[in-house]
Formats: sequence, C-alpha cells, structure tokens
Amino acid sequence: TNLDQHFVMNTPTYADNLPIGIIEISPSWELVSKNNYWHNNFELLSTNDRSVQWYEALGLQWSSPIFEKLRKNILNNLDFYCNIPREVHDQTAQLLELRSQPKFSNQGDFLGMTLIAVDITHHLLQREDLRIKAEQDYLTCLDNRSTFYTKAFEAKDSVTPKSVIVILCLDLDGFKKVNDTWGHR
Repeated sequence: TNLDQHFVMNTPTYADNLPIGIIEISPSWELVSKNNYWHNNFELLSTNDRSVQWYEALGLQWSSPIFEKLRKNILNNLDFYCNIPREVHDQTAQLLELRSQPKFSNQGDFLGMTLIAVDITHHLLQREDLRIKAEQDYLTCLDNRSTFYTKAFEAKDSVTPKSVIVILCLDLDGFKKVNDTWGHR
C-alpha cells in the first residue's frame, strides 16, 4: 500500500534492515534514494565505480528488452515483474527477482517508481536440491520408485505404433548386505 511504501522509504533504519534492495526512481529515471542492502549487494558487487547507474548495477542496458518492457509498463500504469540473470564482477551467477510499482499523481502524471530487487539464487538452488532429494535415492542417485512410475507412465502415454519401450531389471546377488551396511545411514 502507499502507506507501507511511504514508511519503508522514509524510515532508513527499517528499509536498511530488509534483505531486499529498494530504490526510488524519479520521473526522469534518476535514482532518488536507495537502502543499504541495494548499495552493498547490487552496486558494490557489480562494480567498484561509484557512478554506476542503478540499471547498470542490475546488469541492464538502457536499450535492453527487459528495460524497454519496464518503461512500457510504467507508461501504461502497470506493475512490473521479471527475473534477471546476471554475473557480478567475480563471475558469480545470480538470479534477481525485480518488481516495480509506478507512482502517479491524481492528474495521471508519472511521479516515479519504487523498484525492489531480491537475489533469489539461493532459493532456487534449495528448491532444486529438494526436488532431487524427493526424486532420487540418496545412496545410488537413481530415480526412486515414485519417479520411476511417473516416467514409465509418461513413456507409455507417448507410445506410437512404431515405438518400443524397454524396461531392464537387475537382480544383484548379495546387494542386501551392501544396502544394510551403506544404505541406512
């Protein structure tokens, strides 16, 4: 809400403690204010140049398609949301979630916008790790029973008159001893 935005942007100690980058942009697309998280995690990670433009800190160029879509959404009084992959100066890959909300006067004049950037890289890596743990056996790294059935039914559903499905089953003698020793840790 507008009250929340006013509180966040006009209370530096509150905004600086949030784990997200928050900036205010003027109608001329210039940076008006930023919180410490933005400065420390986007500008300083991107470059040591203190004169970097706010959009360059995100890895965007003024003429990039994402930035063009952002400008178009703002002009049409629409919120904007996207994910931006970028590399910081040490070649570390990041994925940023970028959201913006335009501000207009009662007469419809563009007053600027609030832009929020969140590094979601860690979240996506955790989600992928959980997916792998849910679909694979820890010891063998093979698909578990549930994943096997899902893939088997997908294969069955994609059968054509000329296709062949093969399932190979192995019976390993003495594997129970290996599984009892190494598989239940």
